[in-house]
Amino acid sequence: MHGTRGNDPGGTTDPTDHHRLVREAAMLAGSRGSHRALERLVDDMSARLVGAERAPMLDAIVTVSTEGLRSCWTHGWQPEELTRHVERTTGADVAALLADLMVDELTGYPPASVHPDFFDQLTAVRATRWWPVEQHWLAARADAAGSWSVTVEQMVILVAVLHLAPRLTVLPPVPGSALPARAADHPHHVDAKTLRTVRQLLAKAESTTFPAEAETFTAAAQKLMARHSIDQAMLAAAAAAEHPGGGALGGADGPLSRRLWIDTPYVREKVALVAQVADANHARTVWQKELDVVTVMGHEADLDAVELLFTSLLVQATRAMQQEGKRVTAWGDSRTRSFRKSFLAAYAMRIGERLQEASRAETEQASDELARQGRGALVPVLAARDAAVQAYAEQEFPRVRTVSMGSTHDAEGWHRGRQAADRAALGAPPRRPVARR
Repeated sequence: MHGTRGNDPGGTTDPTDHHRLVREAAMLAGSRGSHRALERLVDDMSARLVGAERAPMLDAIVTVSTEGLRSCWTHGWQPEELTRHVERTTGADVAALLADLMVDELTGYPPASVHPDFFDQLTAVRATRWWPVEQHWLAARADAAGSWSVTVEQMVILVAVLHLAPRLTVLPPVPGSALPARAADHPHHVDAKTLRTVRQLLAKAESTTFPAEAETFTAAAQKLMARHSIDQAMLAAAAAAEHPGGGALGGADGPLSRRLWIDTPYVREKVALVAQVADANHARTVWQKELDVVTVMGHEADLDAVELLFTSLLVQATRAMQQEGKRVTAWGDSRTRSFRKSFLAAYAMRIGERLQEASRAETEQASDELARQGRGALVPVLAARDAAVQAYAEQEFPRVRTVSMGSTHDAEGWHRGRQAADRAALGAPPRRPVARR
């Protein structure tokens, strides 16, 4: 229920007792301090919400939580990511409060000052203005819960999580700031028809029970995305030639970032799969281990290829892994976890090799076609784009270290994983470590 806001991400500190109560309770919750002390503060806040101090107490809770949310925006978080983080660390009930807070916060800005991705992600997490227009959203939540104390405790936990959220790389502009030319004036360069065809091919690869069919569908998807990337590279190079000085490769087609959140278990092995898919599609990856997130950097068409292929290949790998069943040692102890880790690691490596083969074949064919048509050389264009991505990655993550993705401990799992990759899809140049923040 806020008015139009500017782009101040932090708000101002109100020294009143109500704000002090909220901050003190959040500090206790965030530091896992005395539960009894936290309970007393929650009871105090709840009592004020049903008495004469309802309005200032309500304002204090919303103000402090909004400060935390704005801090998350400035630290690179987006609605879908923040919902995932809150849900994983606290649960669905607190995430539902976050949804209401985000809706209330983002709809207070002039629409032109909020990147469309933020509103798209609100829709994706089913965050809507569901409460009656005459009622405050927090009061509506308390009514639904049947208790102010339950809602206040959940809000205190939410405030703690928001203020403790680590920094991420800022991708879309922070809400309330002017949108850059790319977001405001340039449509996406990715052809919707191409993406639709790729999704259809991958859906067929995921659904078929015949390995040869899965391989055919996935290989076709990789080749289609590789050709689409080449087409975009040549278009960008032509635009740069027509408008020199407009930035690398025309400016509007520069490298971007996209984050992929990796679910447990076997995070390291899944990160290896992302890295292999990215490497085959002219992209770079950085793994932030503490958050189970991989940032993929590349041109837009290549980022789409990485996201689509990784998602599909992970479905195929998981299905193949589960079909192998459990494993035990000769002494009857379970070795299922080591088997599956080795299975996925081998799968990632072999997929990388096959994706590289498909991409290389498509590049050679396109290069020959362009040469015959007299449209210029492809290799220098792709090399320039690779260099731009590398420079962008070094700019976004100047302090990273390379880490080994580990070694296999289960020979059978490794062998089975490579077999599954051969059957299922496509991939790894010589295995490369992934940069980790």
